Amino acid sequence: DIYAGHPGMEYEFLFITKGGGSANKTFLYQQTKALLNEESLTKFITEHIKDLGTSACPPYHLALCIGGTSAEMCLSTVKKASAGYLDELPTSGNEGGRCFRDLEWERKVLEICRKSGVGAQFGGKYLVHDVRVIRAPRHAASCPVAIGVSCSADRNIKAKITPEGIFLEQLEKNPARFLPAQSPAMSPAVDIDLDEGMDKVREILTRYPIKTRLNLKGTLIVARDIAHARIKQMLDEGKPMPDYFKKHPVYYAGQDAAGHGFGIVRPHDGRPHGPLRRPVPEARRLDGDGGEGQPFAGGDRRLQGERRFLPRLDRRSGGHSGQELDQVGRGGRLPRAGHGGRAQDLRGGFPRLHHRR
Repeated sequence: DIYAGHPGMEYEFLFITKGGGSANKTFLYQQTKALLNEESLTKFITEHIKDLGTSACPPYHLALCIGGTSAEMCLSTVKKASAGYLDELPTSGNEGGRCFRDLEWERKVLEICRKSGVGAQFGGKYLVHDVRVIRAPRHAASCPVAIGVSCSADRNIKAKITPEGIFLEQLEKNPARFLPAQSPAMSPAVDIDLDEGMDKVREILTRYPIKTRLNLKGTLIVARDIAHARIKQMLDEGKPMPDYFKKHPVYYAGQDAAGHGFGIVRPHDGRPHGPLRRPVPEARRLDGDGGEGQPFAGGDRRLQGERRFLPRLDRRSGGHSGQELDQVGRGGRLPRAGHGGRAQDLRGGFPRLHHRR
């Protein structure tokens, strides 16, 4: 998406690795000016925040755009705002109809999210990390409203090309520094052996409330959308579900690039997004064992590298505005707004899904 900005010999870039969940959970609502009063807008947001649910991997960076001269502008503004790209907008409008951040409604929407009862865990407390509300100019007869998120695996990076060189945003490399010095006091974890069978596992789980920490060992099946679609196809054809799917839990997660374990792991509601094309994967063992004797479906390995470019840490930077750009070419260093994830070398890591040069 390329557009003309300020004059001069300079290009500014925002690269976003958009997750499927957060892309799916992007909504456009065509409203009217009648929405623009506190009671109506509060009711609207309270209702439609629940459209997000949890299937885009909260906690979210939530963005709303109220207004816009077109549906496309409204949706584009939401995507940029969810990446922190519009954090430096002014906080008030003017007679020229400039876009601005509405800090008052950011606070109100944050409170609505916390009271929604929806979230990654713990009764909705962690539905969102933060909220951005952008007010935009609009046609008198319309008022588009867009809602979108950047998921917990927030992956974006800024870059510049100027006469002085090529600059790449310096991202957080040590997220562990944000952890508290001491872990909060927690009760001991409950040991569960997944190889004892689902009846035994369920019998143990019924003794404890939600939020109980568990220490799992044994066999766990890793399966995402493609596996669910394959099983549905088998059942539709009158074939039985693989027996090991009845004996062990199914973990809705992807494998790593080498196909040996988990890729990105974060809170999720575990609902398949839709049919894809990889057969049911093999059962994997949590303790690192190769799973000798477990059923194995070799399957299509062409998509093994599809997650290779994802960062290993689902963490954006500390959020302060004093961080910097690292120069890749010549010249010095430039300030930037403080959002991003972990720096990654993306060369050669993208899936080879397109055959045209």
